[in-house]
Amino acid sequence: MYDAATVLLREYYRATGWNEQQSYTHLMSACSGLVDFAIPNGVLLSSAATKTPTMVSSARLLTVPLSGAVGYTYVAAHMPFDTACVQRSARRMTYGAQFLTPDTPFAFDGVPLAAPSRDARDMLLYGCFHVPSTYAEGVAAMRIAPHWQLLATALSRAPRYPLLPLAKRLGLVAPGPVPDTTQDEVGPPGTTNLQLALQMQTDKTTAEYSYSIDDALWGLRVLRTLTPPASLGDGTLSAGAEAFFSAAEKSAGLSLGLRYAQRPVYGAGGRVLSFPAVSSATLNPMMGHVRYAYAAQVDEDLALCARYDMNVYSYLSDLTLGAEYCLRSAPAEERHEAQGSLRERFGVWAAPLTDAALSLRESVEAWSEGERAKPDAAHAAVATEAPDTHAVAAAEPAALPLGPRQPPLQGLFKLRMSASGLLALLWEGHWNHCLVSVGLQTQLALRPTLAATSTLGAEFVYVDES
Repeated sequence: MYDAATVLLREYYRATGWNEQQSYTHLMSACSGLVDFAIPNGVLLSSAATKTPTMVSSARLLTVPLSGAVGYTYVAAHMPFDTACVQRSARRMTYGAQFLTPDTPFAFDGVPLAAPSRDARDMLLYGCFHVPSTYAEGVAAMRIAPHWQLLATALSRAPRYPLLPLAKRLGLVAPGPVPDTTQDEVGPPGTTNLQLALQMQTDKTTAEYSYSIDDALWGLRVLRTLTPPASLGDGTLSAGAEAFFSAAEKSAGLSLGLRYAQRPVYGAGGRVLSFPAVSSATLNPMMGHVRYAYAAQVDEDLALCARYDMNVYSYLSDLTLGAEYCLRSAPAEERHEAQGSLRERFGVWAAPLTDAALSLRESVEAWSEGERAKPDAAHAAVATEAPDTHAVAAAEPAALPLGPRQPPLQGLFKLRMSASGLLALLWEGHWNHCLVSVGLQTQLALRPTLAATSTLGAEFVYVDES
């Protein structure tokens, strides 16, 4: 499931009118949301609480290995910001079908993407401290202009001897390197990796200029919509590229990509005639890596994806298939009708509107007055159908995303399997006031060089949607 920081950052993008899917970084998000889902390792417990309208706190506890994290988020936006989004189950679940409409961002709870922000004071600040590894991470997003945004991410680990630099300056400790053999993916003690990204977004173009201090890596990402505005109703074709150069390692890289997104088509009464689909491809000419992915929603609750990877130099390839099935609750009107008896639902007998004790004579008179006031069948049909027709005509279903019309999301079942023997299953659902995620990942020994391994884990997220 998504952590609190990811949910809050997406809510910040929605409140400030920034479409994160219209960037080269998220070119493959439609496929990644259905295929590259994470499997919990061990048992993970997490919770988030809204302290003030602008402050959110979160905590995580992992059993394997035993570790924890505490984080705080501060938000300032000109538009209404829903800090309670961290308590909504639909936001925390890894719902991959929402990325099938990149040009029309998915609107949770019927709240669409806001207008582009024109307030330079809009910002989001996030900080998290991990124990016992003693490293901290932070994220800062700030709108500096209507079409420009600054994003900074940092990962820092505390020094092993915090007072050693001060002691050397005072002459209390002889100068000399202190041996340190602790090396991990975070970095040695006392290191800090800061990455800056300056992003620009217009109606048709999104560009990102980035720099990483750790390895002096300069990067440029550009994605542009090629479809004319007159044909946006059928689909959007986007093309982009990514280039980077590392001054420390004296190396460079290049990547090219294409994406075609087919919008959903609605008929009369808001009925879905065609579901959304996304086709994307990327090429890395230096490494010889080619990737093609196709993701589509074949039903209101079922989405499928296929991804093919190939290296033109070594001829190694892999095919990955993914599926996502949604579990939804019944609409409120259906639940209300199901509570009555067959006679009540078919209209043979209707209970009185009041629970007062009526005599037989009073009940017959009330029924007679109701029959005289009731219109005939022809007029009743016209009276009930006319408002629905006008509502459908005024709503313009083609301009609405698919999500808000569906019943609330109650659970997910996800499947991933590849030709290399990787099989993964994930289920997310409700249990009392908790969101539960149970996953299993198995690597089958289809080749002599591969060893059979399995990973099983569960994640519990406390939510209070009251």
